Amino acid sequence: MFPRRLASATAGGEMRRFTNDDMIEQHRVMIIIGDAGGGHLSAANAISESFRKLYGERFRLKAIDIFREAGVPPFRDSAELYVRISASRFLEFFYNVFVPLLNTRVGFYFYKTYVTAKLYRALKRIIDAYDPHIVIANNSIITPLAGAMKRRGGKFLVAVLVTDIVRVFRAWADRHVDCVFSPTHEAARRMVRFGVKREKIRGPLFPINPLLSVYRSREEVLAGLGLRTDGMKTVLVTAGGVGALSLKRAIDDLAGDPRLQVIVLAGRVPGFERELQERYAGNPRIKVFGFIDNIQDYYNAVDLIVAKPGPATILEIELFQKKAVLTKRVGIQESGNAEFALQNPNIRSIGRRWWRLKKTVDRLLNAEFVPFKDRRSFDECETIVREIVALWEKSRGVRRRPERGAGAFNGADDPAAPPVSGRARSR
Repeated sequence: MFPRRLASATAGGEMRRFTNDDMIEQHRVMIIIGDAGGGHLSAANAISESFRKLYGERFRLKAIDIFREAGVPPFRDSAELYVRISASRFLEFFYNVFVPLLNTRVGFYFYKTYVTAKLYRALKRIIDAYDPHIVIANNSIITPLAGAMKRRGGKFLVAVLVTDIVRVFRAWADRHVDCVFSPTHEAARRMVRFGVKREKIRGPLFPINPLLSVYRSREEVLAGLGLRTDGMKTVLVTAGGVGALSLKRAIDDLAGDPRLQVIVLAGRVPGFERELQERYAGNPRIKVFGFIDNIQDYYNAVDLIVAKPGPATILEIELFQKKAVLTKRVGIQESGNAEFALQNPNIRSIGRRWWRLKKTVDRLLNAEFVPFKDRRSFDECETIVREIVALWEKSRGVRRRPERGAGAFNGADDPAAPPVSGRARSR
């Protein structure tokens, strides 16, 4: 039976058509990030897009950066600190020594006490003002705070999106949240060791933006950039977390090879895009851009990707079945990302050894692509959103048929076992 349609007059006198769906109460979802880098914001955008795609206007979404909203030092300066750590060996060394200490039982007790004292009241004030039905946390600093609110009587459902794919910080593993979405089996095992009940863990699932599945053809992208569509190999170089001097030397090495054409994404670093554009203005095989919102077009168009081992980048490289060279990590947590990526025979890592880039690129481009099992899917974020909504409806006593392709880990024996339903992993 078709839905009954209702008519309503707009302010301009025109008639607008409504369906029964318009009469459904709009439920509130709050996505809380702590933006210390582009990955957390990308995850929030992916979740928002999936909610809109699946449920239209049924849910009202609000995303906040708790670090900026609270304005509490040192958290409000997290994005700037991330850039400084990526550019300073001394700061990165200090970070890599300090963070593992916080990941011990004793260290985490002091960490949690400090974070709660600094941010809990601000987070509670923000959440109470919006009064959400669902809270989605995608930063490990936020997770124990949301868990504490649940423990103290919070009526909303808390879903946690873990964005570290192997080296999981203990703060992700709060026992009081309702569900945890783990990107890999390795991360799930660590969550269990940190005390999360197996039945609360869903995965392997990562908030991959569904818009990535819509991309232009290789020929269209390259022709639009004024690059050749045949007879040359195309390399994409992303500048996230990479020192300017190292990046310029690396591009110089690639630019010296007349068989290659290079696309450089300079990111949001102030002035860096213009500096690179001026540096390579006389080379028609080098194209430089700043921040872009259509990365999927470039992934699809190139033959090889040079990037730091960020979690989203690694999973997206696999999703597009590309060869890749990973550069230096930013923070000790990304060392686990590189280990995970290197299970794929089409990926190499040079770390800080930039002098090895050109030789590594040549070897990969000359090698045959090795078929590798699909570990990711374009619809993972939609699966996450479906499961969050299903858990919330269950908590309200709403009975519904289970979703096909549920991502729960198998049983209570081992979260590293295959998913219950064998989710499709096709491009």
